[in-house]
Amino acid sequence: MKRPCIIEFSGLPNSGKTTLLHRVNSLCESEHINALFVQEPAEILPSEIPKGSIAQNLWITLETLQRNLESIYQNDADCILLDRGFYNQLFWATMYSEKDLRYSDFVIHFMHELDEMYNIKPDYLYVVDVDVTEAIRRRMANGGNVTFSKKDFLISYKAKFQEFYEKINPKFYIDTTHLTKDQVAYSVFEQIKKIM
Repeated sequence: MKRPCIIEFSGLPNSGKTTLLHRVNSLCESEHINALFVQEPAEILPSEIPKGSIAQNLWITLETLQRNLESIYQNDADCILLDRGFYNQLFWATMYSEKDLRYSDFVIHFMHELDEMYNIKPDYLYVVDVDVTEAIRRRMANGGNVTFSKKDFLISYKAKFQEFYEKINPKFYIDTTHLTKDQVAYSVFEQIKKIM
């Protein structure tokens, strides 16, 4: 069975990740690369599940793992572009260790075991970064929720995520702070073509 190349995109909120993925997916189409774009599971979270709860984290983790498992069987695709995925949920499981260590340990162990059994971990992590001040500016410009974009939260998130992703290989990194949407998309697309 041919396994498609799986690339997960993750990073600081408002880094331009989802916009980037839509543009890269279009570039793949124009170059006849059969890419499958998989939406971030948090975008379809049922409204009954309280945001910020461990139940939310568990639901997103299970949905993510299901999508990762399904994606490895998409043997008609050349590559899978994940808007957040396995690594993102592994990161959040480590973040939840402060709330509930038992839950965090269970999820981390379960994810590693599942990957060992079915090889669902993405082939590459693409870290999409942005300066914290620019992330807040983008959030406000889009009329987004101010609470989620508080500077101290984003600074902490960025530092913890950097510590997390530095241990992951192979990975790619792009800082979108001073780049146009087209510059980011073409740069990432050229990198994807090299690994295909």
